Amino acid sequence: DGIVNEPLRIHLALTIRGSEAQLDFSQSSPPCRGPMNSVISTTRSACYLGFKHVFPEIPVNAGCFAPLHIHAPETTFLNAVPPRPVAGCAAEVSQRIADVVMGALGRAAPALAPVSGHRVGPGRAGGSLPPARGPVPEGELPPRAGGAGRR
Repeated sequence: DGIVNEPLRIHLALTIRGSEAQLDFSQSSPPCRGPMNSVISTTRSACYLGFKHVFPEIPVNAGCFAPLHIHAPETTFLNAVPPRPVAGCAAEVSQRIADVVMGALGRAAPALAPVSGHRVGPGRAGGSLPPARGPVPEGELPPRAGGAGRR
């Protein structure tokens, strides 16, 4: 998480019954001290992205994600509430959530699921001291080019 050197676990229990899907993230890691917590809207959108990559023929409309029931309690880092830091959720955590969703769907329907693609690269943060102006923060999160693999 950038503060504590321990992995964060995204644990998904996916249950499909008829046309409904239950996505249960309740066994994921608890909220962390660093900025790798995710807000629930980012967690939900990453789940939608994962399903959309597996089922691209389904048009996006007001009801296409209604059959997805996402459970990510506030006791996990996937549903952070203030004052938890969340700066890394959009670039890093959301991509990992989508990968986990696609991986779970791939176990259920291997012919449909794409393999994981390239994600963002290692981030860098620092600063410099130009004369007479004081510290200038710098940061970089370079994207990596690459495909999403086979279908």
